[in-house]
Amino acid sequence: MNHGAKVKAEQLIQLLQHQFQRNRQMMQKGRAGTPVCIWGAHGIGKTQIARDFAKRNNWKCISLAPAQFEEMGDLLGMPQIEESRTVFRKPAWAPEEFGPGILLLDDFNRADDRIIRGLMPLLQDGRTVSWGLPPDWHIVLTANPDNGDYSVTPLDASLLTRMLHVELTFDVKSWADWATAYRIPSLLIDFVLLYPDLIDHERTTARSLVQFFDSLQGLDQTKKQKTLIPVLAKGFLGEDAARQFVAYLKSTQEHLPTVGVVLETNDFESAVAKPINNFLNKSTLQLDVFSVFWERIYRTLKNRPDDLTPGELINLEKLLKLAQLPEDLRKYWVMQLLDLDQKGINQWIAQGDWAKYLL
Repeated sequence: MNHGAKVKAEQLIQLLQHQFQRNRQMMQKGRAGTPVCIWGAHGIGKTQIARDFAKRNNWKCISLAPAQFEEMGDLLGMPQIEESRTVFRKPAWAPEEFGPGILLLDDFNRADDRIIRGLMPLLQDGRTVSWGLPPDWHIVLTANPDNGDYSVTPLDASLLTRMLHVELTFDVKSWADWATAYRIPSLLIDFVLLYPDLIDHERTTARSLVQFFDSLQGLDQTKKQKTLIPVLAKGFLGEDAARQFVAYLKSTQEHLPTVGVVLETNDFESAVAKPINNFLNKSTLQLDVFSVFWERIYRTLKNRPDDLTPGELINLEKLLKLAQLPEDLRKYWVMQLLDLDQKGINQWIAQGDWAKYLL
């Protein structure tokens, strides 16, 4: 079955922005907006992207799982008699205030067939027989593929043609951007960037990784607490990923500095240069990890809205001039910085020795 175009997280966010704007134009003409259905494997961030979109734009968001509905009254509301007429009291979860807002129907194709058929008028016209969405409310649905791997309800063409379909695919660099904003420790982000193939979309997913990383935050560095790490890894992740994480953690006991330390420290030699030199003196694996370390710095700079301060530029230059840095990596890093659309960095490269270095 065609679940729409395959997109990464950034493309999905752009699509939501476009379709919601188009929905608003349709609503101004008295027409209902078009719902967006996000298909994809479990644990890749479908629900989180929709919620983050609402939070980032200061929109309201009501999230519910139609699979929890037992009766049609859970959707339509309960009937009561008013002046010899039967009317419905709409459910407590139904939005009442004006938008902007998102009504998120999570894992909607896991609901009973009767409930899904009951949703059809809401998807088509933005209302049921008993209640309707207030102005500037938009419907987003998430669904798992009907490929035999999931316990889902088959959907007919009449339902499918009432919405825009798109299939979210996992992209490790997009996940790293999100994880950085979520304040997941850099050491853990580096692990995912270094071993993206371990994400099997079965036991090891973006969701299970975040759950695992969150559980690690409460551990101290005592020997007794550290023995819990393999137990937690096997509890959250697939066998290969759990085993590789434990080995990775043992091989990176001397942690590389965080991006914040690299850019902001006033003691570059002790805080950055010394730990990096110690790190690069180790096995070949450390060079791979170090490449991921730079990837994290680069993506932080790429997503930064403001220019670097003079002090941060000085630290960045010291990093690029480290004597132990392999020359091919140094050249690659400078070329990557040139690709950044940041006026301050571009001027810094053009006015310094780096333009001559590249020539």
